[in-house]
Amino acid sequence: MSGSSGNGMHAPLLEKANGWGDAPSKGPADVSAANLVDIPVDFAHDGFGTIEGTRVPLIPRVPPQNKLIRDEILLVKIQDAVVRKIRVVLSRDVIGFGAEHDPTMTIMSDHIPLEEIQAAYEVEGDRELVEIITLTEGYNSGRIYQIRTTHDSQGWTKDLVQLSVQARDRKTSKYLAFKTTLATVYDANPTQAFIILMIVVNFFLVVVEVQIQPALGSKLQKNFSTLDILFSFVFVIDLICNIIAHWFKKWVKNPWNIFDFVIVSAAIVASWDIENLEFLQSARAFRVFRLAGKMKHLRLIINAIAKSLVPMLNAFLIGTILLLTLSVLGTDFFGKRDGQFFGSMFRTTYTLFLALALGEWDVLPVVPEDEDAQIDWGALIFNVLVVVVLLWIAVNVVVTILLDNFVQATIAHDNKENKLDLLEAQAANIMTGGVDPLIEEVLKLFDCSEQLSRGFKMLFHNFDYDQQGYLNFTKVSQGLKKVQVERHIVITEEDWEVLTEKGRACNSDGTVTLDQWDRIMRKQVKAYVQRDLTDVAAMKEHMIENYHILVSLRLLMDTEPGPTMDALDDCCDEMHDQLSHFRDNGIDEAVRRIESASIAILRAHNTKIPTTMARGFAPPPP
Repeated sequence: MSGSSGNGMHAPLLEKANGWGDAPSKGPADVSAANLVDIPVDFAHDGFGTIEGTRVPLIPRVPPQNKLIRDEILLVKIQDAVVRKIRVVLSRDVIGFGAEHDPTMTIMSDHIPLEEIQAAYEVEGDRELVEIITLTEGYNSGRIYQIRTTHDSQGWTKDLVQLSVQARDRKTSKYLAFKTTLATVYDANPTQAFIILMIVVNFFLVVVEVQIQPALGSKLQKNFSTLDILFSFVFVIDLICNIIAHWFKKWVKNPWNIFDFVIVSAAIVASWDIENLEFLQSARAFRVFRLAGKMKHLRLIINAIAKSLVPMLNAFLIGTILLLTLSVLGTDFFGKRDGQFFGSMFRTTYTLFLALALGEWDVLPVVPEDEDAQIDWGALIFNVLVVVVLLWIAVNVVVTILLDNFVQATIAHDNKENKLDLLEAQAANIMTGGVDPLIEEVLKLFDCSEQLSRGFKMLFHNFDYDQQGYLNFTKVSQGLKKVQVERHIVITEEDWEVLTEKGRACNSDGTVTLDQWDRIMRKQVKAYVQRDLTDVAAMKEHMIENYHILVSLRLLMDTEPGPTMDALDDCCDEMHDQLSHFRDNGIDEAVRRIESASIAILRAHNTKIPTTMARGFAPPPP
């Protein structure tokens, strides 16, 4: 967009006479190990610690270098904020602005989704200045961004306009709308129920056809072939709809989709009557396993078996070693006596395998029919070894592995169901402040109180885009929309009243400093955990032991904390003055007893002794 197209829309926010000429030189371009020494720790963007590196970060990161179209250090002004010299990157999806004092050069203090750029143009009268206007109801809440380019303002403007148009086309394309509608219809319960019915009916017809075995060319055989073609057509339509609705990652990551593709493809190839591929007709029998992709309880069992494959292979290896060992012993001991069953290694192994399969085995009678005859102790010991080693140990190990994996899969499935129930309970909670999705992620990102404070400080400076040193409802509501959490956060003024305790936790003008923000968020963390304990206790009410543990934890957390150290120190100062008055009047013994009792109470609660006690509460020398 040219300068004339922006004329009259917005007056330029940035002019050379209004701060651009003396823009601060601090920023990523000047950051180095030496320069970081004097940077206040409050400006550090270190987040919640190293744990955050393993998860999706709350604050977005700069896109990978191979996806960047432009990457420069430029002067930037966001709305009415101060001018900053920061990193500005442009990709096919966003234009991102780096964070000041970020030595990693990877954090974006702000970014604009390109589809939400309402206008981008060179400011008339200042060809180095590019102005970007965002949607009022969008991600950036209508903020106006201005960038002073060095030599290529036309290139920046052209790229922004072209890429924003392409981004809007991708978001609003008819194909995307069709894909979304198709996914909604395909995933609906009636649609899935119909597909399940088709799979069951088809499997029943396959069983009947194999049992009847109609003559080739007969009317019955033609009817079965017609039905098979009809079902194949239905399954092909099902596969195509599934691919379109969930392409690409969601479809590929589901192994049952791959299984569907293989089975349906095999049926199609088999219908072409290609020579040497007649065996693919048997793939019809595997269609019924597609039910596992549609029915979660059946899928649970199949998944448990699949997860047991590797442990079972290890158990089978041990069982095979034991079987071969006993085969060697059997061949050596009984080969000459009974060559039919123990004459060679292969014959002995086959004989023991039949015994392992619980087949009838009387080739080595242990107790003879004649009562006076002598017992064959060698055969007896060998029979005991086979039963104990192969039947009692090896087979049961395999069964145990299957059972254990099924139990683990059931527990994992129950945990997912409980998670959904907990989310429903959280959604039903009222007067929470609206930041539960953020607190849920915060609880995963810190190990200690120091990391928690660092994380809240990072959020504070990210929300404080104009670096005024405070937050208010507008900054917090706009900042929370940009936090990368599973559930989108939108808070109302009523939520802000809850967060600030109707003004008691903020300044009289509704602003919040860093220390106040830290206290507000810590209270939200505590309240979130208390609500979760209550909800989980209600879910585990039938489990008496767990229920009472959870209720006890909630009661412990519900206990109001004692006075802060500042308040306690003020109280001690006042007590010190009063006790000094009594000491001056000669009541030293009473003063010492009060001082000793106060220190004992503080030590009993593992509380640090205030400075007043350290300097003035000690008993006077005799």
